[in-house]
This record gives sequence, structure tokens and C-alpha cells, in this order.
Amino acid sequence: IHNGDVDSQDTTRAVADFTLGKTKLGGLLQEADKTDGSASEDSWLINATHDLNANWRLKSQYGNTDYGNGREDTQSAIGVDRILNSDTKIFVNYIQIERDGPQLSDKDSSFAVGLELRF
Repeated sequence: IHNGDVDSQDTTRAVADFTLGKTKLGGLLQEADKTDGSASEDSWLINATHDLNANWRLKSQYGNTDYGNGREDTQSAIGVDRILNSDTKIFVNYIQIERDGPQLSDKDSSFAVGLELRF
């Protein structure tokens, strides 16, 4: 997929996923360039979900963005879904982002608990 000059960026993205039994694996590759040529970034991520049974799902994701200027972000996430029915689930997620750069390196994390209703 290519999006030209959206929010002053040209972005090209490839996404794929496939299912092996109760496990679903996915991936993304992305390249984004400022339309004025001032910056670019290359990103990738992989993810997986596994259905333990009809009511419980494990999930994970890991990805990286290289900004081409010595800055780099790495994201990792794990979670579990409790599926109540086809329209309702409770989820718990833990996400961590590490930012590395010449002037600044830090790590942020968050923990989320939620209820998703589809209608």
C-alpha cells in the first residue's frame, strides 16, 4: 500500500498475516519519507495471537522504528483477552516502548485493562 503526500509524508506499507491452527502470525514493513526530503523512517513489527480455547486468547507484538538520524524506538507488548461472546471481551495488556537516541534514551510502559463492546 502506498499513500502519497498524506500529512506531508509518502508512506509505503506491506502487511501480511496467516493462521496456523489456533495461532495467527502477522507482520508489517513500512517506509515513510517527508515529502520535503527532510526525514525518513523505516519500521517493522511482528505479532502473534494464540487461542487457548474459545474463551481465552494470548497476544504479543514486537516492533522497531529507525528514524535514520541515530534515533530508534522499540516497542513490545503482551496481553490476554477473555472472550465473553462474539461482541464482548475483557482485555489486559502490558506495553513497553524504549527510545534510544544521541541526546535522549528513555523507557515508558503502560498497563491497560478494558472492556470491548462491538455493536
